[in-house]
Amino acid sequence: MSKNAASNEPLIDIDDSNLHDQESGYTWEEFKRSWDVLQEDDSGSLQKAVASFHKKLKLKRKQNDNNLIQKGLVRYCYIILDCSSNTSERDLRPSRLELALQTLEAFVSEFFEQNPLGSLTSTDPSDINSTISDLINENIRVSIVEMSAEVFIFKKICTDTNGTFSVAINEAHFRELVLEFISPPPIFNANSDAHLITMGFATSIHDSTPTFCSCHFKLSLDGYLCPRCNSKVCSLPSNCDVCGLSLVSSPHLSRSYHHLFPTKAFKELVPPKESLSYCYSCMEPLSDSIKALNNQKPDASIPEELFQCPKCLNVFCLDCDLYIHETVHNCPGCV
Repeated sequence: MSKNAASNEPLIDIDDSNLHDQESGYTWEEFKRSWDVLQEDDSGSLQKAVASFHKKLKLKRKQNDNNLIQKGLVRYCYIILDCSSNTSERDLRPSRLELALQTLEAFVSEFFEQNPLGSLTSTDPSDINSTISDLINENIRVSIVEMSAEVFIFKKICTDTNGTFSVAINEAHFRELVLEFISPPPIFNANSDAHLITMGFATSIHDSTPTFCSCHFKLSLDGYLCPRCNSKVCSLPSNCDVCGLSLVSSPHLSRSYHHLFPTKAFKELVPPKESLSYCYSCMEPLSDSIKALNNQKPDASIPEELFQCPKCLNVFCLDCDLYIHETVHNCPGCV
């Protein structure tokens, strides 16, 4: 403690030497210099660094757990979109709202492709306090992707309902976080049991004269007949409005089957065998990757990992491995 002779007001001497020695500032002042990660090769090209970056992203996608965990077959997913004035901010291009709409457009298309028996709707919530209690009592999972700063109440809702809370750092990260919800999440409730669901395969019809459908009470020529009560519905999958039977088609069940029994993860070949020449799926040559992994070609580009199906023992490149597990859901060598 020191005193000023002119004003006799007490002043506090603060040792600020440590402040100047700190390498980082406040949290909101910190940023990552992504360009420092890129390293030029001997020829001055960044192609090898960019290829390595994309390869890390692919390997991250492959690290998803493919174990046989219990998942729901019929999903009910609600999307709640913030349309307040804050969504007009342009910290995410072209704006928060436009980015969300563009991402949801791709999400909806892929959601019904991977979850044909699911229901995807939107709603406006009421009082948030009563909503949180209802969510916990009904075992409803809530996940939120935030575009700005972390909000305590949002994170609490996700934590209490076994959901996930994430904050997007850029446009690509936001899209990645949203598309992660396409695959059904595991069931965390240990007391939940599997239940049989009665379903019917509706018959496609084309009438010569328009008839009323039971779902919209509109005249139409095409539709589907319920096998239980012969009521007409417009589209599948849906529930019969007369008898309540769930109406599906065989492709819907087959496209949902892979969530219950996913394709087994392929094993990485380390080191790969020289006898391998082509990827079994895309038929691309694997000789360059094998030589690079075995250090027989020092100037080779970033090598691709090679993966083998544990059942048919065929070998695939990384791109085909991801395509098989994310889109086809069946090993071409096994089928």
